[in-house]
Amino acid sequence: MKNFVFRKGFTLVELLVVMTIIAILVGLTLPAVNTARESARRMVCVNNLTQISRAMTSHTAAQGFFPSGGWGYWWIGEPDCGYGSQQPGGWLFSILDYMEQGNVRNQGLGLDDTARANAIRDRMRNPIPIINCPTRRTRNIYPTKDGEADKYMTQAKDHSFVGLKDQGVAPIQYVKQVLECIKGDYATNAGTFGHDIAGSGLPSMVNAHSYKYKEGYTLRDYSMKYVTDSTDKTGGLNGITFLFSEVTPDEVEDGLANTYMVGEKYLNTNKYIVDNNDSNGDNESAYDGADNDNQRICSGGPGRDRKGTDWTEPFGSAHAISFNMAFCDGSVRRVNYNINTDIHRNLCNRRDGNKIEDWSAISD
Repeated sequence: MKNFVFRKGFTLVELLVVMTIIAILVGLTLPAVNTARESARRMVCVNNLTQISRAMTSHTAAQGFFPSGGWGYWWIGEPDCGYGSQQPGGWLFSILDYMEQGNVRNQGLGLDDTARANAIRDRMRNPIPIINCPTRRTRNIYPTKDGEADKYMTQAKDHSFVGLKDQGVAPIQYVKQVLECIKGDYATNAGTFGHDIAGSGLPSMVNAHSYKYKEGYTLRDYSMKYVTDSTDKTGGLNGITFLFSEVTPDEVEDGLANTYMVGEKYLNTNKYIVDNNDSNGDNESAYDGADNDNQRICSGGPGRDRKGTDWTEPFGSAHAISFNMAFCDGSVRRVNYNINTDIHRNLCNRRDGNKIEDWSAISD
């Protein structure tokens, strides 16, 4: 007769009980893990914005004015064209030297024609640190909008024409086949309303100091003093960085601590990879001149990124509750999405005379 050895094991009921307990523990700990991960991502975002803020502050100290907004979409940064209203590229291009990215800024320096355009295209494809919020997307290159691959513009030769007396226009060299480029998650404060100058419509590279626009004004003067809207017919744009701008710290009349400088921008969550329809809030290179991709306004309130909603003007982010903004004094604060719209506008307007007394009213 065989001897049978009975081995004690788990019953099906016991296994189900154990699995249930594990599921409950995972359910309890997962939110805490996700919260910790988002907290870490948000700290990276704050650090990014802090470094951008420092670079903009260093630029302002060196040049005497905040980084200019450049000449509008499709105009790409020019290493030969210095800073301010004579620089076609946007604010990010202008602060590269102050982010220890001078070698990136100088791609194409001194080259002519196709070689110059190719070097600039390589720059547009070169991911650099601190321009992306990890809650939203990683540092990478992203597709450009269909139909815009051959529209980016630079100068045909190294004329170094900008700033030279009596020299106004230079020939264009198109940067061909820009199928992908870097995109940023931060935008500068252009004020409480947009501009009415189509930066892409300039016929050629121009001397922004002397080029005459409407009523005989130079481009810079028109942008700084004479652009109007329905509520302020003589005041001009009232933010920090916009088309052809050269805003000095003294022109921030409300005080540096009371005025937005740069912060997170709102995006449709469907378009983190490619913005390929009419929203146009994230379809250009981060180095472009003034555009909704890299500057925002406070005509209304901010917003948290949401699916299917195309807002191209507001600040905002992928974070819950609040987004991050750097002020002109270099400080970085969290601003609640529920901030009073009037206060939000006041913080965008550098010279409306309204100062914020109670900061706890806007922070989360």
